[in-house]
Amino acid sequence: MGILNNIKGIFYIGVEKIKSAFVKVKNALSRFFEKALNLMRTVVDKIKSRVRGILLGAAHFYRKVGNKYQEGSKNYSLEEELGEWNETTVVKEIPAEDVPPKYRTLDDEFEIDDTEELDEVLAC
Repeated sequence: MGILNNIKGIFYIGVEKIKSAFVKVKNALSRFFEKALNLMRTVVDKIKSRVRGILLGAAHFYRKVGNKYQEGSKNYSLEEELGEWNETTVVKEIPAEDVPPKYRTLDDEFEIDDTEELDEVLAC
């Protein structure tokens, strides 16, 4: 019985460590998406006063230019009188630690639109 209890204890510890790892990853992703959402809120609030027309949508993206990473927001508005669509882009440099690991592994210059992923997290 002692050996059986030891085996159960080992499996229990392993399962608890796996659960703990999932919670840590979930918390890290939540913090990441909260930062992205805060950036978009700030940008939209500032752009409302500067953009003529109605603000209809926004997109969030990451960009790598050389060795630097940027986080940005593209905001779309419609100027009803002229019937023109306008895109206003706001970008800020961020440290590599703030970029999700899956984006840091990409080579060369890139731009990744993660708006859908951000939407899915916010919808939960």
